[in-house]
Amino acid sequence: MNLKEYVDPELKATIAFSVIGIIVGYASFLIRNSLISLVLAIVVMIGSYFVLNSKMKKDPKWWLGNGFVVYIFLWILVWSIFYTMNFYSTLA
Repeated sequence: MNLKEYVDPELKATIAFSVIGIIVGYASFLIRNSLISLVLAIVVMIGSYFVLNSKMKKDPKWWLGNGFVVYIFLWILVWSIFYTMNFYSTLA
């Protein structure tokens, strides 16, 4: 099996939303304001949906399963890891 057969639209969307989720999670940590971080995450998620949907014409249910869930979980995970690391570094 060659690489071109392995990389399908589902994998591309998952990788794209994973990278975006990690970047926005770190940016949310740098902002240090929960409300603004939440707004940033939602705006970036909607913006990336429109950008990626212009390249891959899929229905919203497909994007929910292949992109948004991955994005939200990674965003929360990265944000909470950096937040926790910062919290414990201030205690020391």
